[in-house]
Parts: sequence; C-alpha cells; structure tokens
Amino acid sequence: MVKVKYPRSDAAMEHVVKAAADVLLVLSGGAKVDDRAFLELVERVVDAGVRGLAVGRNVWQREDPYRMLDALERVVFKQEPAAVALDG
Repeated sequence: MVKVKYPRSDAAMEHVVKAAADVLLVLSGGAKVDDRAFLELVERVVDAGVRGLAVGRNVWQREDPYRMLDALERVVFKQEPAAVALDG
C-alpha cells in the first residue's frame, strides 16, 4: 500500500495508477478544500484507479462530518457523481 498525493492532473494520476501496477494506492487528503472540490477530486481519483482514501482532515474538520461521510460513501461505493452525492 502506498499513500499518494494528487499529482495535479487526471492524466498524471492515471499514469501513477498504471505505473503502480498491483500496488494498492491510497489518496492523501492534503489541505482542506470546499465540499464540492473535495468530492470531485475523490470521484476523479477513484475513476483513475485509486483504491483507498486517507482524508481525515477533509472529513472531520467539516461543519457536518457525517454528511461528508455519507457523500463519500455515495461517490466511492455507489459511483454517484460528486454533485449528486453532495446534494443527496
């Protein structure tokens, strides 16, 4: 398992995933960003093949962390778009 930062482009993230081959990649959450931007990032990295998240700050420092957890569940496990998951 390797914890990785988002490399600032979806193409670069896809390259990292491909280069990692069978190694499990986990996204490092980085700095806290707004809800929609965070969920859109999660959606893109999951689509690229990242298999896990290490994003505590981006969950627990929210005004309503349980709402964010619910939205993450919808993005990661139900493949809902970030905008739908956040509003759902």
